[in-house]
Amino acid sequence: MIMPMKKVWVLTTEDNRHEAVERLKDVGVVHVEVQDVHTERLAQLLQQRQTLERGLQVLPLEVKGEAELSVMPEDPVSRGLEAASELQQLQDRLNGLMESADRLLKEKNAVEAWGEFDPDEIRSLREKGVFLRLYSITPDEYASFPEEARIIVLHRTKQLVRCVAFALSDEPVYEPDEFALPSHGYGRLTELITENLEAQRELMATIANLSGYRLLLHEAIARVDEQIEFETVRDGMTLDGRVAYLSGFVPEPRIEQLREAARRHGWGLVVRDPEADEEVPTVTKNPRWIAIIKPLFQLLGTLPGYWERDISVWFLGFFTVFFAMIIGDAGYGFLILAGTIFGVVKSKRSSGRVANVFVLMTVLSVATITWGTVTGTWFGLKGIAEAVPFCYLIIPQLSIFASSSTQIVQFICFLLAVVQLSLAHIWNFIMELRGKYPIRALAQLGWLAIVLGAYNVALNLVISQTQYPIMQVSWYAAGVGIVLVLMFGDQAGHFLKGLRSGLNVAKVFTTLLNGISAFADIVSYIRLFAVGLATVAIAQSFNSMAAGMASSGVGGVIGAVLVLLLGHTLNLLMGALAVIVHGVRLNVLEFSNHLGLEWKGMAYRPFARTTDERSA
Repeated sequence: MIMPMKKVWVLTTEDNRHEAVERLKDVGVVHVEVQDVHTERLAQLLQQRQTLERGLQVLPLEVKGEAELSVMPEDPVSRGLEAASELQQLQDRLNGLMESADRLLKEKNAVEAWGEFDPDEIRSLREKGVFLRLYSITPDEYASFPEEARIIVLHRTKQLVRCVAFALSDEPVYEPDEFALPSHGYGRLTELITENLEAQRELMATIANLSGYRLLLHEAIARVDEQIEFETVRDGMTLDGRVAYLSGFVPEPRIEQLREAARRHGWGLVVRDPEADEEVPTVTKNPRWIAIIKPLFQLLGTLPGYWERDISVWFLGFFTVFFAMIIGDAGYGFLILAGTIFGVVKSKRSSGRVANVFVLMTVLSVATITWGTVTGTWFGLKGIAEAVPFCYLIIPQLSIFASSSTQIVQFICFLLAVVQLSLAHIWNFIMELRGKYPIRALAQLGWLAIVLGAYNVALNLVISQTQYPIMQVSWYAAGVGIVLVLMFGDQAGHFLKGLRSGLNVAKVFTTLLNGISAFADIVSYIRLFAVGLATVAIAQSFNSMAAGMASSGVGGVIGAVLVLLLGHTLNLLMGALAVIVHGVRLNVLEFSNHLGLEWKGMAYRPFARTTDERSA
């Protein structure tokens, strides 16, 4: 459920606002409505953060020197800025070496065709009045030289002439552009590149040995972020005479905590319910068995708006089924479960509790094992499915190796579609009945009729026209549904005005398109069958490949084992990706669209102290 919120205003005096913000941060319950603030101090803090971030980017991901900063300094920001400056200087030197190496390599590649020579000797001859010019030109350009030109051809092909021209004057008497002399000869350039690369390696080793700065820089950034937040809140307070105040939102169960702080510190406090046009942060609170879906929401970055509905329980239920059908293999399910158990043990040892993500993965892996068991899918191997006791656990109508199961599984996909989409409109119907204009609930009955009619059409067109004929009632349901949507979808108090709005040409056209879209949404659930079948087919392909290799001796057996390990690992990873692409989509797009859920929530972030440092 979405926790009720209260809009609050906290008032204090202008002289006391710094102390008030300090104490408000200690309370840690107000999601402050932040104003745009531009101050010299804030600009300085933002610059410090940028410096720390640049220093952090220099460090390699692998931590080697962590032990050298086992004790955090008293002032991590100052020390972090020093470390960031040191790292940036090292990075600048490294960048300079890399640029120099690139220039030297280009020179080396350009001069390689000319062989070994010393460009300084050519420069020395020029000082004595003898000018040698190098040319790497086309035959046509070579022909443009005057006949009296003193030229030695070093190499010639149909496309290129490489030559040297002699002159006693520095005046450019030849038309083609001459080859620019390199800074050094080929041999010396090779030596310089080697020295440069060695210097680069030494610098990178130095940077790697400073990787212990990573913890320091993260702590420094956290401290600076806290100061930035403090400065923004304090200087963003609205001033009205000598009164300073800020506004924000507090979860209803925590409002008494804020009231107590206001009484203790002498603040003024105004509390009211949020209004519909206000952007209110969202806090969801569910029982532990439902809250296990929260890590997935955090991964996706999805959150319902405050005025929307929390679908956590429905998301969890349907996603579990979708996950099981997409992965579809009991063997893979046991592998996921084994990895989850390892994570549970590790989490329990480190934190004393089991993280929600491991509980979720346990549920998903058990569901996958269940589906794979009843369909007889064990790493795509028919032999395992036929062995005792696995053969007794298969539901014959769902067996992956029975051709008749195709239509059954497709039917299950469409059944899931009609149940989930119907649930959306039934829920909408109940909410509309409780709303300001209950008559609008009839439009949701219309959408429900459209979904049911589209379901019959989908069965007919996708599975079997003889087994699932299109019933006349389906056309009537779709027609009546469209009429109900047009008549009651725009009702807002005045019936004739709402009817006129619904019968607008553009509205009629949009409703018809949405009706067709409802049919497409139902058909899209066939992806559960298609992706699950693809997972099995890929597993069987790798099994066949490995079986063919295993018959060719010891080397073939080793190769077969590698093929099985790599193949099934790849297949499992592809299945995990398919879960995100397809399993999540059916919830956040198809289901949410029918529910009218836009996932436009703003996370509740209370103004609270996150480090031990107090803002100055």
